[in-house]
Amino acid sequence: MDLDEPYRKKRSLPRRGVLFVEQQNRLGIHLTADRATAVVVGLHDQQVQAAFSVRTDEQTSASLAEQIAQQLAARNLVCAEVFVALDSSLITQHRLRSEFTDLKQIQATIRFDVEEALATDASGMAIASWITDRDEQGSDVAVFSADRPLLAAFLDDLQAHGLDPTVIEPDLVCLARRLEEHPDPPAETTLFVLLAERACYIIGPAHAQGAPAVRSFLWSPVQDRSAVLAREIPLTLASWNGKHPVEHVALIGHTDGLDIERVARAVHHPVHPLAVADLLPSAPLDMLDTPPVSLLAAWAAAPAPRLKQADLRADFAPFLGKQVRVQRCLRVAAIALTILFCLLAFEFRRQSQTYTRNAGALWSKLEVDYEQAMMGNKPPKGEAPHKFLDRVLRGMKKDGRNVGDEDSIPARLTYILEALNQAMGAEETQNPNAIDLQIQSLSLTTRTMKLTGTTGSRAQTMSLLNALSNHPRLNKVAETMFADGARDGFTVTVELKKGA
Repeated sequence: MDLDEPYRKKRSLPRRGVLFVEQQNRLGIHLTADRATAVVVGLHDQQVQAAFSVRTDEQTSASLAEQIAQQLAARNLVCAEVFVALDSSLITQHRLRSEFTDLKQIQATIRFDVEEALATDASGMAIASWITDRDEQGSDVAVFSADRPLLAAFLDDLQAHGLDPTVIEPDLVCLARRLEEHPDPPAETTLFVLLAERACYIIGPAHAQGAPAVRSFLWSPVQDRSAVLAREIPLTLASWNGKHPVEHVALIGHTDGLDIERVARAVHHPVHPLAVADLLPSAPLDMLDTPPVSLLAAWAAAPAPRLKQADLRADFAPFLGKQVRVQRCLRVAAIALTILFCLLAFEFRRQSQTYTRNAGALWSKLEVDYEQAMMGNKPPKGEAPHKFLDRVLRGMKKDGRNVGDEDSIPARLTYILEALNQAMGAEETQNPNAIDLQIQSLSLTTRTMKLTGTTGSRAQTMSLLNALSNHPRLNKVAETMFADGARDGFTVTVELKKGA
């Protein structure tokens, strides 16, 4: 069974809860099996805004995450990020030696080293590494493992109430990272011993070769804690081979009833109690009832930067909250752009259909007008009709034959026909049976028109020639009359009158 599968699909930030808006606080949670301590830290000033502790019991049906969310809502607090410090009772620590010094190489091989050292299958564990020392031959690594289904249950509960932790680390790591910065006594020469209700944490001096060496072990309230410390502290220092000298021992947490002198004699170093309130930047009143070491662990988990991490979550369900937020914004932008492009495409298509419809109507009307103007011819294909008409018009003007001009051929023919009709009409009035006109030829030049034909008599010929001479638009240039058998022939040349 692949234990990672359910969580590869659940890495986005929840849409509901206290973290979905842009905030200015961070939330640190120290998580045990039945208790959670939460500290809200300002994003910029690192000041403690609030601290509280919740727990599950027979009278409380709400889960730890639900109670935390309720407490935050009651205080009107919202947080940008969540960090979880996992209690040492839920974690197993191993000390291993790796042949690598590079962090990525160590992380890539640490699971195999754990399986080899424990002679067990590590597929059901979430594993994180903490490099405590380096040299030319390799690195000393503190390895932390936790039950993966248990972590998955915690993660599900937190995410279900809008609390998606960026990092899940051992509380020992969070405490060590924060105590590295302690100025007095100096962290470089001080052994920090934190006394919780059910566990003891031992943190070695800070140094440049790696993170402080760390160790934790469980105890019960009925044990003689002075005796336990007098025994375990020297054993711990001996196991670390004295690589980093200790000059002071600082006791933090539940020191009531502790025989400090006995502990000092056992460790051969000065022992000084150190109050948790002195380690915190501020101490609100609601922190008084909070377990001191849990409070310190929750506060230590919250601030950034996080240069030295031992993230258990990264081993089975890496946090992708920021990436998911970016992806969500990109998805919304992509959807908006898609809708915009669809609307633009619809508008362009509508305009194109309107243009095509109007163009078809205009073309149908053009065909009718074109056929009327061009004596039944349809508009040419492959050439714009207006260009073709313009070319035809220019040709007609050039030839001097444009329709409607008084000097055009149709106009001149009309004048001759008018004169002939006038002559024939006069003859019909005098002698209807004597009209006998035969036109043999009609030739036109650019200036003159020559008419050749015959009539039934010389009188009809004279009447015809007189009609041509009397026409207001014609001027007779020459005439010839001759006998053509039994008929009277004639040839007459006329031209248009100038200035008429």
